[in-house]
Amino acid sequence: MSDNHQLLLTGYSQGGFVAMAGARAMQGALPSSAFFSATAAAPDGGFPTLTTGIPATSPGNTLRQALKTNDLRDWVPTAPLLLCGGDSDPTLFFLNTTLLQHYWTSNPPTAAVAYVDVDSTPTANDPHATFKDAFAAAKVAVAVAAVLDGATDEGRLAVLKAYHATLVAPACIATVQKFFDGY
Repeated sequence: MSDNHQLLLTGYSQGGFVAMAGARAMQGALPSSAFFSATAAAPDGGFPTLTTGIPATSPGNTLRQALKTNDLRDWVPTAPLLLCGGDSDPTLFFLNTTLLQHYWTSNPPTAAVAYVDVDSTPTANDPHATFKDAFAAAKVAVAVAAVLDGATDEGRLAVLKAYHATLVAPACIATVQKFFDGY
C-alpha cells in the first residue's frame, strides 16, 4: 500500500469527539505522514505488535503525546474491577482489554481484577460459562431470525449490527452483577 499523505479521522458520539480532538492536535503541527514516521521511530508496545505492552516513552508527535497522556497502561486498580466485552466487537476493540491484561500480568493489582470475553468458549470451571453460553445462544438466535427474515449471509450482518449494544451489553451487565455480588 502506498502512502497518499492523507489521514482520515472518523468517529461517532464520544468517538467523534476524539476524532475532532485528534484533528485539532494535529492541525498544522506535522504533515500526516509524520504521525506514521513518529510511530515507527517510537513504537507503542501494544499496537500494532505486542511487545512490552506499554506506550512509547517519549512520542514525538502531538497526537501520540495526547494519546499517551490518556493511556491507562500505567495505572493499577486498588478496588475490584471487571473488564468485560466481546472480542469481535466492531465498536469497542477488545484489544484494549488485552493490553491492560498484559500490563497487569507484569504489574499485578492488589485488588481482584477479572477479564471476560463473553464471545469466547467456556473453559473447565469457568465462572463465566453461563454468560458465555447465553451469549452464544443469543448470537445464534439473531442469526436465525435474520435468515428467516430473508438474510442470505447466514445472519452474519445481523449479528455484527447487534453485537455491541444488543448482544454484548446484556451479557456483560449480567457478568458484572455476578462478579460484584461477591463483594
